[in-house]
Amino acid sequence: MGKCINSMRSSKRVFFSFLLVVSAAELIKSENLTAVSNKGHAITHVKAERIGYDWTVKNFSLLPQDIGEYLESPVFRNENNKVGWTLRFYPRGDMGYNYVSLFLNLNSHRGFKIDLKVHWQISIIKSDIARFMTTHNYTFRTLTTYGTSFYIKRSQLLNISRPDDTFTIRVEIDMPLKAITESYNATDSLEDQLIRDLEKGRWTGYFGKLFEEPKFSDVMIVAANETFPAHKAILATRSPVFAAILEADGITGNQSNRVKIENLESIVVKAMLEFIYTDEVTGLETLADRLLEAAEMFQLSRLKTMCELVLYRGVNENNAANFLILADLHRSERLKEHIMGFIGNHPAVMKSDGYKRIVETYAKLLMEISRAQGLRDSEK
Repeated sequence: MGKCINSMRSSKRVFFSFLLVVSAAELIKSENLTAVSNKGHAITHVKAERIGYDWTVKNFSLLPQDIGEYLESPVFRNENNKVGWTLRFYPRGDMGYNYVSLFLNLNSHRGFKIDLKVHWQISIIKSDIARFMTTHNYTFRTLTTYGTSFYIKRSQLLNISRPDDTFTIRVEIDMPLKAITESYNATDSLEDQLIRDLEKGRWTGYFGKLFEEPKFSDVMIVAANETFPAHKAILATRSPVFAAILEADGITGNQSNRVKIENLESIVVKAMLEFIYTDEVTGLETLADRLLEAAEMFQLSRLKTMCELVLYRGVNENNAANFLILADLHRSERLKEHIMGFIGNHPAVMKSDGYKRIVETYAKLLMEISRAQGLRDSEK
C-alpha cells in the first residue's frame, strides 16, 4: 500500500444522531375486512452513533510523498472504544493521474465478527466552509480501507490551501445501533404533521443582530435594484445552494464577492435572508406564496414547511387553484394532495380565475384533478 508517514495535528469530536431511514403506513381494517375504518402511519428510524474527526494538514505543497505513498491520521475511536478508524491521505494519489486520494481505514475492531455497515461523509474545510463533500456507504467485514482514488485534483487542493498552505480534512461516520419504530395517530391532520416537522427542524442559532447590523459582512446579495450585505459562512451553513455558489466563486477566483439572484423580488430575497439569520420571517402570511419558490430554489426545507403551513391554513375557494399551481411547481406534495381534496369538495373553485389558468396552461395538472375526482366518485 505504500509507506506511512504520520505527522499531522488532529482533533476529535464524538456525538450521537438519529437517521431517518424508512416510513411505513398501517391500514387498520374493520372486522368484516371489507373497508378501511381507520388509517394510521408509523416511522422507523435507526439510532446511530456519529463519530466526527478533524485532521489538519499543514505545508501541503511541501509534503514529500510520491505516488502510492500516504499519510495516516492518528486513530480515532467510537464512544466505547471498540472500533478504531484512521484516514489515509495520498498527496499525489494512490495511482497518480494528478489527483489526491482519500480513504477511510478500519484500524481495529474488538468484536468476534466484523460486520459494520457505515455511512460517512468526507470534506475539505477551509475558512470554516466545507468543500468537495463526498458520501459513502460500505460494509466493513475485514480490517480494510475504502474511499476514492480520484477525490480531487491536486491543483484544486493546492489552490484551496492558499494562502497558508493548510486545510482540514473532516470525516463524519454514522454507525447504526438499533432500529426504532414510532406510531402516529390516524387522526393526525396535515396541520399537525407540518407543525411536527417544524419542531423537528428548528434551528437554534440566532444571528438577528448580524442581519440588522451586518458587521463583518463579506459578500453582497443582489436582487433587482437592492443589495443586501451578508456573511458567506452563515449562507453556506444554512443553504447547500449558497454553499455551492460560493465554493464555485472561490475556485474560479471571483473577487467581486457579489451573488446576483435572478427571478426573485427583492422583498422576497430580503425575507429569505431574514429567515437564514433568525429562523423567522416578518409578515410571512403575506409572502408565503412567493417565498415558497425561494425556499425550494435554495433548499431551505424549514422555510418551505413554514410557507406550506401558511398556505394550508389560508386556502379558500378563491385561491385554492392558484395555491395548487404553486404546490405543483415547487414540489409540495402534501399541500398539493390537500388542495386537490379541497377542490373536490368545493366545486365553486372551478369558477375562479386560478382554475381558468389551470385549464388554459396546466394540462397535466388538470388531468390529475380529473383523475382524483374520478377516484373519489368511484369510492362513493
